[in-house]
Amino acid sequence: MNGPVGSAGDRRLAAGTAIAFVKELLTSWSAAHDVVLADLDEACEILWGTRYGVASLSHLSAGGEERTRRLAEQALRAILLGWRTGPPDEGS
Repeated sequence: MNGPVGSAGDRRLAAGTAIAFVKELLTSWSAAHDVVLADLDEACEILWGTRYGVASLSHLSAGGEERTRRLAEQALRAILLGWRTGPPDEGS
C-alpha cells in the first residue's frame, strides 16, 4: 500500500473497490443507527487508517493474526460507538 511503486493517486485508484465497499457499509450502518456522518470520505479514511495502523502493529509483536483481528475489532467498536453517541458537549 505504501511502497514506492506508483503514485498516491494510483494506489487510491487500485483501492477503489475496497473504498466503495467501506462507504457502502458506513452508509448502511449510519442509516440503521440514525447517525449522521458529516463527511463519508473522512469517515472511511478514519476506519481505513485505523485498520491499517493496527495491521502495521502486528509486524511489531508476536501476537499474530488473532491479536491483530482482536485489536481491529476493538478499535472499530470504539469508533462506531463514538459516532453513535456524538461529540462531547462543548464546555464540559
